[in-house]
Amino acid sequence: MSSSSRHRPKEKAYVQTTAPETAHERHQRLYRTAREAYSHGRAPPRPATKHDLDVLKERNQFIREEGVDPESLSWEDRLAAKWYSSLFREFAVVNLKHYKSGQIALRWRTEDEVLLGKGHLTCASLRCEYHEPATTDEPDPESNDPLVPTRLDEFEVPFGH
Repeated sequence: MSSSSRHRPKEKAYVQTTAPETAHERHQRLYRTAREAYSHGRAPPRPATKHDLDVLKERNQFIREEGVDPESLSWEDRLAAKWYSSLFREFAVVNLKHYKSGQIALRWRTEDEVLLGKGHLTCASLRCEYHEPATTDEPDPESNDPLVPTRLDEFEVPFGH
């Protein structure tokens, strides 16, 4: 052997392993291969740690008990209580999308809704098209149920249905 043949790299043999295919077929093949390689027939693993948003979703309560000792709570409950105390809880906003089936959704107002007076000075329905100043109705003081103040226009809830 000569010295030039020893230092020359070997030529690679290219073998076509698949039949010619269209771009769409190639995409589907590669997608299937990647999905099989990464999934192994099971759902992707959940993160080992919880983020603050995960904790708030788990521990959220629309109305919390007042006067609970924070030291007796877990860190998740303390986080949820701290977030709850930062909300604007004077008036709630109402979603009446499914009121005919007896389902309504309440949430506390955002800062923008507080500044606009939505739910306080005007109707609290999310879909209300009137938003005129509402009249006040006083709640029954003898009721033991927690009261969430809201204001709705008479045009918004036709109770005859």
